[in-house]
Amino acid sequence: MARLAETIAAGFGGAAEFTYFRGGSPVINDERIVDLIEEAAASVIGRDNVVYLKEPSMGAEDFGAYLEFVPGAMFRLGTVTSEDPRSKLPLHSDAIIFDENAIVTGISVLGETAIRYLNEAKQPLKRLREDG
Repeated sequence: MARLAETIAAGFGGAAEFTYFRGGSPVINDERIVDLIEEAAASVIGRDNVVYLKEPSMGAEDFGAYLEFVPGAMFRLGTVTSEDPRSKLPLHSDAIIFDENAIVTGISVLGETAIRYLNEAKQPLKRLREDG
């Protein structure tokens, strides 16, 4: 890459400096958090509406940096609407239109996930108090 940039720049009478930055951390979802999100989503929007990606996404995402410090998982909201074909455009298109109902769905699933997570976290503490 450095040689390519330097050669192209030299061809135009210029110079190039190449600095490589390794980019962000990979998104590696915590399996238990994935289970909690799946259970929460199934209860909020129905199991038939929980869809799994056929292929892992190879896109860049900063969310991986958070997962270096805490367990978590990233999920996507369906934002395509049959009323507007622009909702099927690529995510970063300046013409994309999102189905805004997805905001309510996302908040509902996240809220239910948080409740389940906190209830699960309380269980060991409750048992500890009963034992000792």
